[in-house]
Amino acid sequence: MSPKAGDMLLRQVRPIIRAALARGAVRPVGIEDLQELEADALAQAAQMLDSAETAGKEVSPNSIAFYVLQSLRSGRRSCYAGRTDVMSPAAQLDGHVTVMSMDEPFGDEDDEGVEEFNLHMCLAASGEDPASQGSRELDWDKALAGLEHTDLDIVLATAMGTPGLDLGLRYGVSPARVSQRKREIGCRLRESLGDTVLADCIRESAWEGGMRAYREKRACRYA
Repeated sequence: MSPKAGDMLLRQVRPIIRAALARGAVRPVGIEDLQELEADALAQAAQMLDSAETAGKEVSPNSIAFYVLQSLRSGRRSCYAGRTDVMSPAAQLDGHVTVMSMDEPFGDEDDEGVEEFNLHMCLAASGEDPASQGSRELDWDKALAGLEHTDLDIVLATAMGTPGLDLGLRYGVSPARVSQRKREIGCRLRESLGDTVLADCIRESAWEGGMRAYREKRACRYA
């Protein structure tokens, strides 16, 4: 698309589309909002202007805006994959699919004493991200391989919650000596795995943080 067509898109076509959307010319489908519709309309308008330029045709801003709005009303989007696509707004307008909220509770409202149950609880994994768990286990296997048998036993027993007093009785040393050995093991593990090893163990995985941020964004939007 040439600079001339881009200037027409932003200075002439965009104000027409924005004003029409503000008047309710297009009804959002699902969780769409006016900002998303405007962005999609501009993407379709850019495609139309580029096609017209390639064909050597002159078009007016009003014509581009009119056909883009008609496309939005029919359920077409810039990433349109057909009316049979379950994710397409056109399929929802035709009544072929129904969008359900992941947080919508199941069961009857009259059920008392029953814990709320929703679709998100069925599909979301309650455990740790397998990729993060696997990568951490590989790191730990490498670090633990360099420990002596006694030090390895102390690490595993501590991970299982064994008190320092019981470890002291097991090896015939005082609890203070057990604490000293733990500090020495901790220093060697930090040298092997890095200073951020403890923070990495409890850090939220990237995909979980992304999903949480998306849910908070939606909640703020509807609020």
